[in-house]
Amino acid sequence: MKGWEGRIESWRVCFPQKRQRFVAEYLTDLNASKAAERAGYSQGQRLLTSVDIQAEIERQNKVRTERLEVKADDVLRDLQHILDFDIRGLFDESGKLKPIHALTRERWKGLASYRVNNQKSEKEQLYTIRLCDRFKALRCLD
Repeated sequence: MKGWEGRIESWRVCFPQKRQRFVAEYLTDLNASKAAERAGYSQGQRLLTSVDIQAEIERQNKVRTERLEVKADDVLRDLQHILDFDIRGLFDESGKLKPIHALTRERWKGLASYRVNNQKSEKEQLYTIRLCDRFKALRCLD
């Protein structure tokens, strides 16, 4: 009889960990079937109907959001920087590209990449600048 009690107790200890694993796996790609498989279960959709699993998913999402400090206003502000980006702000009055350290944070948000390709001479450098895609930013607002 004592052997069964040990098995039951170990089952109680392992079961919550297995559910925690399912929740963690589910939050990586929001695919219940794959998360269930990776956690050692056979059916993921059925697990999602469990009230305690739904509560844990909600709790962990809240913790993740707070940890990342991503707010909807921040995302909208960044999208607005992309939409309002004016390439003229990258150049000085004489038409030369401003030094990288002179660009403001708002200017950086409009750039997808900024790279020095090669050095032609001490006075000349070739730059590649890619801007963020405004159409994609607009689609995010839909």
